[in-house]
Amino acid sequence: MCESDQQPIYHLFQQLSTFFDDHLDAEQLTEVLAAEDASSQLQGIQLLQKVKDDASCSSILLEITSEMRNIRNYVHFNQSDGEKSDRELSTVSWDKVLREIKKDSYLTFIQCLVGVLGVDFHDKISRKLGCLAGDCFVLTLVIPGAKRCGVFEESLLQTIAEYPKYLEDGNLSKQEVNEFKIFLLTLLEDLQFLFKHVSLEEFEDLRTAICVSMKNIILFFYQNGYKAAIDCSLTRKAYEMLKDLCAALHGDTTKNLTKIFSLTTVLHNHSASGIRNTQDMPHSDSISGFFIYLLDQFPTNTTQVLTTFIEATLSNPEENIRAEQYSATLEIAVKYEKAIFEKCNVSIVPYLERLVCSEDATQRANGTDFLSRIALIDCQVNWSIFQEEVSKIPREVKILQLLLTKTIDVNNNVKMKALSGLTKIFSGGNRNTQKILRALLKNPPERDEEIPGIEEVTEVAEEFPNYLFHLLQSSLAHVRKNSLTLLENLLAWNEKLLESGGFFEELARLVDDSSSLVRRQIISTLNTLMKTFPQKEVVIKGWTRCILRLMRDNDGKIVDAAMESLKMVIFDNIERHEDSSTTAAQMPWITLRTMMQQEQRKVLRSAMDSWIRNSIVTQKTLGIIESHTNTENATEAWLLLSLVAPKMHTKDPDRVVLAFVDTLNSSSANLVNQHFMLEIIHAWMPHFSRTTLNNLYNPIQRHLSEGNLPTSLVSPLYNVCLKQRQSAEMEHDREWIITLNAIAEDFVWTHRLQLTSSEWEINQKMVNFLYIYSETSMDLTQKPRQRFLDFFYQLLRECRVTQASNPEKCCTLVIFVSRLAIRDTDIAAEVLPELGKLLKTTQHKSVACNIIVALTNLCKK
Repeated sequence: MCESDQQPIYHLFQQLSTFFDDHLDAEQLTEVLAAEDASSQLQGIQLLQKVKDDASCSSILLEITSEMRNIRNYVHFNQSDGEKSDRELSTVSWDKVLREIKKDSYLTFIQCLVGVLGVDFHDKISRKLGCLAGDCFVLTLVIPGAKRCGVFEESLLQTIAEYPKYLEDGNLSKQEVNEFKIFLLTLLEDLQFLFKHVSLEEFEDLRTAICVSMKNIILFFYQNGYKAAIDCSLTRKAYEMLKDLCAALHGDTTKNLTKIFSLTTVLHNHSASGIRNTQDMPHSDSISGFFIYLLDQFPTNTTQVLTTFIEATLSNPEENIRAEQYSATLEIAVKYEKAIFEKCNVSIVPYLERLVCSEDATQRANGTDFLSRIALIDCQVNWSIFQEEVSKIPREVKILQLLLTKTIDVNNNVKMKALSGLTKIFSGGNRNTQKILRALLKNPPERDEEIPGIEEVTEVAEEFPNYLFHLLQSSLAHVRKNSLTLLENLLAWNEKLLESGGFFEELARLVDDSSSLVRRQIISTLNTLMKTFPQKEVVIKGWTRCILRLMRDNDGKIVDAAMESLKMVIFDNIERHEDSSTTAAQMPWITLRTMMQQEQRKVLRSAMDSWIRNSIVTQKTLGIIESHTNTENATEAWLLLSLVAPKMHTKDPDRVVLAFVDTLNSSSANLVNQHFMLEIIHAWMPHFSRTTLNNLYNPIQRHLSEGNLPTSLVSPLYNVCLKQRQSAEMEHDREWIITLNAIAEDFVWTHRLQLTSSEWEINQKMVNFLYIYSETSMDLTQKPRQRFLDFFYQLLRECRVTQASNPEKCCTLVIFVSRLAIRDTDIAAEVLPELGKLLKTTQHKSVACNIIVALTNLCKK
């Protein structure tokens, strides 16, 4: 029996050869396929018409592919040791096949069917024949001798490898698309088998075309999404083929990897979506995951390629690349660097150390940026053995040393990168960077374990706070802003840095900074410090000094942020007295005390009005404030209530009257508290009960009649009495005013000699009745008696002589006569010249101030 009878494949080739056209010229066919009217010219080729008309051609092609798969599968699965078979691949060769057919006729036949697929892809028969012919050609190239016998035609195989481009054709039906995808998956599997047995080392263009085609498959499904399971299978198979092309069988692995990386770079900008089944994908269905996977397959070569990419990205980025695009590229590089370090113990840090010392500022900036990025990610060498080759010194030691040093680089962009990176590291650095920073910059240091190599960065870390203070004076707003952010972190860790007071001096200077970025950062920094040190006096004073100024900022957003800070400090931490044992609960009262010392009540009132409008201050808040009115925080509590009083009242307003009456009868009453209470009483008058109003009116009138009260309360108490009578509809009853006026006049006239004495000391009762007399006189129609006025005119003239020895007496007389003058023009005509003369001669600031206030009031009148 002849050999061709023993091998079915030979018989199938004989059958296929009946469709060959020995007269069809390959070059002529190439010209036809490339012509614009290729479709019409192909109709004149007899071979094509013959195979279209005879369905047996398709059957034979199908049988050849089937037989080749049987041979392939037998080789892989069915052959046992020592067994020989006529189906072994080694028993089939192109030398024997070419005894049955003509090589050129076979290649022209395949070329014609493969070419017609591209010309008339939408024709079902043409598409089927082209697919079968292409697959048949790929499978038969595995037969030994294909290259030697000239059957391995690179251009033909390149055309077949480009079949996936027809996925983008949108004119096929859904069923036809699915059929074509199934064919492509089969074709890729057959190509994959070919690449495992046949070297493509000498076919560089073919390798390039295959790489591009596989990239296009992946890109197509990334852009369009997975709509069926086969889509995911095609992507997976494309990745497998790219991996197979890296094998040493196809030439230098590093060169092949470099080519694949270059051709697939665009895939970094895309990701898979839709129906996904990536369980069989060892690289999580992404191009970056694929190259990280290759680190396990070709560690040395892949490390070299990826390292080259990282270095090129940093030292020679694309021109005109957009900032956001470059940032995305850096993130990819960081991902690769992490994988290289973990899997291969190769670190990019030594290269970065050289790069950040480059003369090129752009390279220094890129290197600094990359240092900060890798410091954010936990990364350790993942080796179970060869531990002695892994450095004991964490690479983060060198990273931090370089970053800290770059904060004083001569180039502002480099400074910015270093400051920005360190800011991120403080808040989100990896475990090693956090451990090192806490060991270096915290006070006391946190060192749970010894950190090898930390001494290398100790010196620069000690100078770091000074660097930052210096950078607060930078001309760049972003540098000032980031320096302030870093100082915020350092101060939270090291309280000693606050003790010099220099920080808040700088902060107060920056309140007027031209950049809203800096001013907004000041607020953030102050908020952090207040949370960290809620009872530290220097922090509260610094916060108060800066926040109150920022509340008058020209930028509405800054004002809102300052108001929010004020709310956070006071109302977000305020608690009932019995619950305020924490330091945070004490912060509102300490802060209010400091604000009162700086006389910033107007700002507080504005803020309170805003909080009431926005329902931040509620009845519950007032109840909490009231719980502090009998504690060490009483003054601050009464202050808050006085600010709220014009807009809202408590559930039980009568309690304020009872508290105030108690203080009137106390010799140790707090005068400031009494003033705040009177403001509240004045605002809440309509809400008091009749009984409470009577209980308030009687002691006030008694104290006024007796003159036994603090001088500063005379006018407020008198006005409260007036308002009470007005609420009782008794404002036209002047009898009580006349009586009070007469009592005051009688006391002053009876004890007038006290006022003439050169040794006169302030007598509180005398001063009170003087002020009571002036207050009541302004509400009466009759003019004071002339002898009374003459007496005080004379005293005022004598002040020019006595002011040096008794300025207090002079101030009292100025206030008294100027009040009388406001009501009566005749008195004003007499008093004004004397006040003018006294102002010219006085050497006492207090006397001058009182005269100027009096003259101002008279001018307004």
